[in-house]
Amino acid sequence: MTPNRRERLREATYDEIKSVAWRHIAESGPAALSLRAIARDMGMSAPALYRYYESRDALVTALIIEAFTSFGTALSQARDTRPADDHAGRFRAIGRAYRDWAAANPSRFLLIFGTPAPGYSCTPDPAFAPLQSFFVLSGVLDAAYYAGALQLPPDYIHLTPTIEARVTQLCGQGVEFHPVALYLGLEAWAKVHGLTALELYGHFPTFLGEALEDFLNAELDAYTRTLFGAR
Repeated sequence: MTPNRRERLREATYDEIKSVAWRHIAESGPAALSLRAIARDMGMSAPALYRYYESRDALVTALIIEAFTSFGTALSQARDTRPADDHAGRFRAIGRAYRDWAAANPSRFLLIFGTPAPGYSCTPDPAFAPLQSFFVLSGVLDAAYYAGALQLPPDYIHLTPTIEARVTQLCGQGVEFHPVALYLGLEAWAKVHGLTALELYGHFPTFLGEALEDFLNAELDAYTRTLFGAR
């Protein structure tokens, strides 16, 4: 059904509120986010804005969902630039897209992987959105596992009883990935995220200079070879 004019205007206002909120976050950080300040910039009264978002936390949750959705879409699109049977290529493409998305969207990266705002609580629960991007990564590793494309060094996986129990519990909740794929997904996430965060927040040694790009690509390529063998 085509939305009527009132519905289109309401949806446009939601989009404008989020757009102004992202600008405020970029300028002053998540801690400074204020519904009153957003309403003032939009030429609205605060009570009018509260008809769209009942609280700051509700708006922050909407922003988190939007950011995670954008992030997951970027990873999916990067994965799909490579053939389905090019498991290593798809894995490498996801790693590079992770960094590229963060570099292009630093405010969104900070919101979803930093502290969203003092006292923030999920209202409502973001539900599946935070898992979407992780499942894109784990899905590639799962396909590689069943295709026999992983070439792991001996004794590479360290599924302790506690970790195995947790992974098995997740699989029992409808996540249909092999435990090895989930383990490697967590490991890969930690590695790629660590490199990305160090770069984004300027924590790499300055002596790398323009060589930082080469270093990050070399690390991703080396890790890909660790999982999939020499290429």
